[in-house]
Amino acid sequence: MAKAHTQTTEEMQIETVTFLSLGGEEDVTRNMYVYEYKDQILLVDCGLGFPDESMLGVDLLLPVITYLLQNCMPEGRATKKIAGMLLTHGHEDHIGGLPYILPRLPYFPVYRSPLTAALANEKLTEFHT
Repeated sequence: MAKAHTQTTEEMQIETVTFLSLGGEEDVTRNMYVYEYKDQILLVDCGLGFPDESMLGVDLLLPVITYLLQNCMPEGRATKKIAGMLLTHGHEDHIGGLPYILPRLPYFPVYRSPLTAALANEKLTEFHT
C-alpha cells in the first residue's frame, strides 16, 4: 500500500521591492528613483530641473538625496549599498544632475546605452567630475 505523502509548508517571509522617488513625481524634471531590495539599491536616472519665475535666486532643481546620504554613507558603516545606476536616456531631466550628485555618493557602476553614455560623459567632462 502506498504511503500518503503530505506536504508541509513553511512560513515564507514576504520579500518586497521598495520604490522611492527622489524627484520627478510632481513634474517632468529632476527624475531620480530608488528601487530597494533588502540592503541593495538600484538608482534610475539622475536629472535636474529648472526653476520657474517664482523661484528667485534658484538656478537649478536637483533630486533630494538625503535618503541615500543617510543610508549609504559612510561606506564602512552604511546600512545599504548602491548596486548601480541605470540611465534611461540622455535628456537633461534624466542625466543633468550627475555632476552635482555623483561626487557625493560612493562609487557604483552606471549602466546606459552608448548614446546616453556619450552624453553623460560629456556632461561630467564639462564639470570636471
